[in-house]
Amino acid sequence: MAASTGVVPHDRLTEYLDLVKGEFEALQAECIVIKGQRDEFEKQIQLQIQEIALIRQSLYELESQHAKIRNE
Repeated sequence: MAASTGVVPHDRLTEYLDLVKGEFEALQAECIVIKGQRDEFEKQIQLQIQEIALIRQSLYELESQHAKIRNE
């Protein structure tokens, strides 16, 4: 009778809610991992940007020294 009225039995409803809860928890855990990876990538990018800035500054200094030596 329950199937004809569209009513889900309590046991089935509990089962479905447990499935949804399990999926939610799995996605939540995956999200935490992904956020950690994103943070690590951002940290690496910032370190590389700093390294490029140091290389650029060294290059400008070398070019300046080279120009001075050439003009002597």
